[in-house]
Amino acid sequence: MKKWYFNELEDFELKLHFKTAFKIEYEGQIFTHKWTVFKVTPYKTLAYYWQYEEYEGNSTVTFEIEESPEGVELILTAEILEVFHTLMFSARSV
Repeated sequence: MKKWYFNELEDFELKLHFKTAFKIEYEGQIFTHKWTVFKVTPYKTLAYYWQYEEYEGNSTVTFEIEESPEGVELILTAEILEVFHTLMFSARSV
């Protein structure tokens, strides 16, 4: 996960109920990512809850591997369960 995702992620295990937290700074704001693994199917599925310590909201992220005629496909799904109340992104005109 560290190699594909966030360098700040120090600890991650493919284990049901595993929890981890790490901080990211973006445009002067701190986002403490809190992840809790809720589904693991070896060589098939990884899913976890994604929350922020500083902001209300909740989401899930799911990685699924499926066989395809070309080999395998990685399907990434993010689902917002409760809207995040942040100023994370600001509208910019181009």
